[in-house]
Amino acid sequence: MSRLEAKKPSLCKTEPLTSEKVRSTLSVLKGVIASCYGPSGRLKQLHNGLGGCVYTTSQSSALLRNLSVTHPVLKVLTSSVQNHVSCFSDCGLFTAILCCNLIENIQRLDLTPATAIKLNK
Repeated sequence: MSRLEAKKPSLCKTEPLTSEKVRSTLSVLKGVIASCYGPSGRLKQLHNGLGGCVYTTSQSSALLRNLSVTHPVLKVLTSSVQNHVSCFSDCGLFTAILCCNLIENIQRLDLTPATAIKLNK
């Protein structure tokens, strides 16, 4: 016999990418990721607020897996980069920086969503 559960409200919101909250969260994520990239990239130490292990890494797979994000845009971005790394095993940091730059440039140019989609295809 199956259990019936009440339908939960959607967690998806239709707020635009142009909001200041999206800009600031993307900027913070891009800063963390960009500081790990390249020959002068630095290690990051990740530790959650509940205790547990401390992770020291500059690899995108470990960084994104152990980084707790709450904003829906960041969740989509981090899961997309993790999927890219699981498929290709390379360029995770570059992919994350590229995605952040694409979103920031679309915000700065103030394009309509339809135009932005056509340009990025």
